[in-house]
Amino acid sequence: MALTIEQALQQGVAAHNAGNLKEAERIYRAVLQTQPEHPSANHNLGLIAISANQIEAALSLFKTALNVNSNVEQFWVSYIDALVRAQRPIDAKQAIKKAKKKGFDATKLQALFSQSKANAETKLPLQQQLSSLLEYYQAGQYSDAEKLAQSITQQFPQHPIAWK
Repeated sequence: MALTIEQALQQGVAAHNAGNLKEAERIYRAVLQTQPEHPSANHNLGLIAISANQIEAALSLFKTALNVNSNVEQFWVSYIDALVRAQRPIDAKQAIKKAKKKGFDATKLQALFSQSKANAETKLPLQQQLSSLLEYYQAGQYSDAEKLAQSITQQFPQHPIAWK
């Protein structure tokens, strides 16, 4: 029996929440094969891209999600955060203005902008990146762990965890 798109998406979210990012990614990509502009699948795949420090890929996925459904606050939050990580503060501020026009709380989004900017300036990897690294290692996915560790060490050369 074939799954509906929504059932497949639910399985992807369950895998994602369980930390099985490879399975979640596989499911999200399968959804996108059928519906390339599915907003939730694009957004969730963007979250996985962020955890792997693939900021530009994430931005494209978040942008697609927003183009299809700009009424989901979390899509805006993820997109603005990714813009800050990509060191595009002007674009992030423009996105905050657009979200405000949609009726979202600009104060909350501005606070996110400030927090994301502060995190970027402290030069510390995200907890999500470190968690993903540990999950890959513990699951024996050494190739994925190595790729993520290399990405983290390039972005945060003074941080000791990825070097270990």
